[in-house]
This record gives sequence, C-alpha cells and structure tokens, in this order.
Amino acid sequence: MPRSGLARRAKAPSFQPTTIARSMRQVRRPVHSKRLDAVLQVLVRDNYVDQALRALKRKMQREGIFREMKQRKAYEKPSERKTREKAEAVRRNVQS
Repeated sequence: MPRSGLARRAKAPSFQPTTIARSMRQVRRPVHSKRLDAVLQVLVRDNYVDQALRALKRKMQREGIFREMKQRKAYEKPSERKTREKAEAVRRNVQS
C-alpha cells in the first residue's frame, strides 16, 4: 500500500511505435536551421568519384553543415545559444 507523497514504482519504458516515430521526427526536424530542406547535389562525371566527393565537401563547407553538425553533437543550453548567436552577430557586424 503506497503512502502519499512517496515515489511509486517506476514503469518500464514502453517502446510503442508512436514513441519511436515521435523521436525520429525530432531527429529529422531542423532545430536552428533558417532555410528549408536544402538539397546538395553533385554530379559524378565519367566515374570521377574523388572529384565529386571534393566538390560535395566544398559545398557542405560553404553551407556550414560541418559547423552545424559539430554544434549539434552535444546539447546546447538556451542561454549558451543566445550568447553564441549574439557573439556571431557582433562578429558579422564588425567584419562588414
């Protein structure tokens, strides 16, 4: 007989399809991206895969995908995000 105010026995996590689908949706959704799903496309001509890979990496670098992946490796607190965004804005204004 549980007493009021005390923790009750925790349920085992349920792996229902809706829970899995919800978590997958959160992964696919862009968090800080201001543009919609931009598709990077590189054509491979005459089986020059190395050349196409270099071109793809260049495009990803220009788009800032590598930087965004590095930022998303770990959780960033909202206060840290605001501080970073303000610093980036100051840097942009100083450079221009």
